[in-house]
Amino acid sequence: MGESVNYETLEITSSEYFFISQELDCLSDFNERNFVVLDRLCKKIDVTKKVLKVYSGKFLSMKDKQEELSHEEYLQLGRILLRWAREKRDFKFLNSAFKLADLIQDDSLMREAQIVLGEME
Repeated sequence: MGESVNYETLEITSSEYFFISQELDCLSDFNERNFVVLDRLCKKIDVTKKVLKVYSGKFLSMKDKQEELSHEEYLQLGRILLRWAREKRDFKFLNSAFKLADLIQDDSLMREAQIVLGEME
């Protein structure tokens, strides 16, 4: 897959689609590529209040592919964001995890986010 990641500008492009459902299993690994992908997903959570299963190669939504992640996939993404927040002490990831917990109305994810917040203070 032809993929270009610019860590400085936090941009990622691909010659193919981004299948977020498939990405979830590897996003827990701490590397620059995953940081950029998660940064893009945080922006999706913050701006559109949802994460789609598929994005274009420029990480844009597509009119013909509007299916959101399932509840379980949202939970998995939330826990990945919390892992990154804890490891990198990055409040952006923590804030997006809180927003995600509120969005999907999941008390367990909200409690986990509160624990991470306590650790970071």
